[in-house]
Amino acid sequence: MYCIIECASPKNFGPIGIGGRGDELTTVTYRNLSAVVSHSPISEHRVSRENTMAHQSAIETVMKEYPVLPIRFSTIAETEEEIIEKVLKPRYEEFQKLLAWLGDKKELGLKVYWQEMKAILNEVVEADESIKSFRAQIQKKSQNQIYYDQIEIGKMMEKALNEKRKKEGEFLIKPLKELAEDTKVHTTYLPEHIVSVAFLVKKTMEPQFDQAVNRIQEDFPGRHRLNYIGEAPPVNFVNIVI
Repeated sequence: MYCIIECASPKNFGPIGIGGRGDELTTVTYRNLSAVVSHSPISEHRVSRENTMAHQSAIETVMKEYPVLPIRFSTIAETEEEIIEKVLKPRYEEFQKLLAWLGDKKELGLKVYWQEMKAILNEVVEADESIKSFRAQIQKKSQNQIYYDQIEIGKMMEKALNEKRKKEGEFLIKPLKELAEDTKVHTTYLPEHIVSVAFLVKKTMEPQFDQAVNRIQEDFPGRHRLNYIGEAPPVNFVNIVI
């Protein structure tokens, strides 16, 4: 099972089911709701890049025609009757409300990175007197005296960089959050990665949102690299668990 859509008649989205067997992506319908499904062995799909990308790609294909409620990866039913009786019928009103709520919105993603980490690290040192002072002391010592000092200054730098990342990230996404209906901030792992956010945006607000994203680079030329992800399945705001 891939997603729930508002559709009252049978639909075929092509041979794009997970597993690479050419399984057709079709619908199982109850009243005006449909679950988008494909045939599959009755076993849990391994969490791999290939499988998760196939799952997402199938949902993105459906999204070209319908608002979707994504279903969690590797959700499998034994029969069409089971989908109707255990999913669509008992949760009919819930799915109707969610589809109505999502109908005029889309999920957009943004990742922001620093371009020149050497310059950013220099900023960290210049802004922190304790780091500057400690670094000056280390420079007066011989190499075999500074092993533990280097570990300590590394910890100080990491803490200061994390504080800078949080402050700068919040500053950059504040205008975007004001244009969005909801946001979800993700954990970042790379030193140069400032912030990673999913936004739920009304479709009518997308031009203004695009302009606000562009202003990040216009206001700080050369400082940031942006990865702006267009419409994606709204898994950060709705992910149906069955």
